[in-house]
Amino acid sequence: MNADPNQALWILQFAKMKCIFTFYTFLVAIIAHAEQSRTLELQDVVKTSLIFETTQGSPKHYPNTIRVILRMENIHDSDVSWVSETGGGGFSAELVDEKGKLVPQPPSAASILSNPCSYVLPYGSRLDWLISSEGGISMIGDLKTNYALIIGGNGWLIPIEKLESYSLKISFRGRLWSRNTEVKCSAYNILLNMSLTRIKILGACPEALPEKVGAALRRDSVRRASRVIAA
Repeated sequence: MNADPNQALWILQFAKMKCIFTFYTFLVAIIAHAEQSRTLELQDVVKTSLIFETTQGSPKHYPNTIRVILRMENIHDSDVSWVSETGGGGFSAELVDEKGKLVPQPPSAASILSNPCSYVLPYGSRLDWLISSEGGISMIGDLKTNYALIIGGNGWLIPIEKLESYSLKISFRGRLWSRNTEVKCSAYNILLNMSLTRIKILGACPEALPEKVGAALRRDSVRRASRVIAA
């Protein structure tokens, strides 16, 4: 019995179409997986900002310190969880002066202890994360006329009078995490890499600032009040 040439051609075309369909299905799956991985970047699901405060530290250690708070707001449609180091170990920072140049760190000795820890930011919630510290690094310099800024293993002494002319850039390492996934420290990558943020002290109060800066702010307040009264 002779085979029908038309039937053989139809079978060949069907096999060809099946191969093309399988290829496109595989390609779509790869693209969908890549898109899903891209959308799971922390910076895409969390809105971030930096808040700066000044505080009085230990007179024998750092009399004037800067507190840096990383504010994280969940803008995703579900909880966001990740794993990173505690104690500021996962954070790194760069300080830039008014001329846009990196500020070198003063001579120092550091002792930073950190351990892996999981974090969960529930849906619709906000986290104010204190990422700076008042110790862990011993810096050499004039502590009375400078603010101490310490983030992770980075530390600087910033002149009090020029504080708000500086900008800070931070990043931290970790891994997005789910309860069914085991994360190793070696698998950490850059979870968040923020752009430069100008240092602006939140709610700066003259009475809470070093005497030299507080006096300057009080004089400025008096001059502004005098102009208002004169008007």
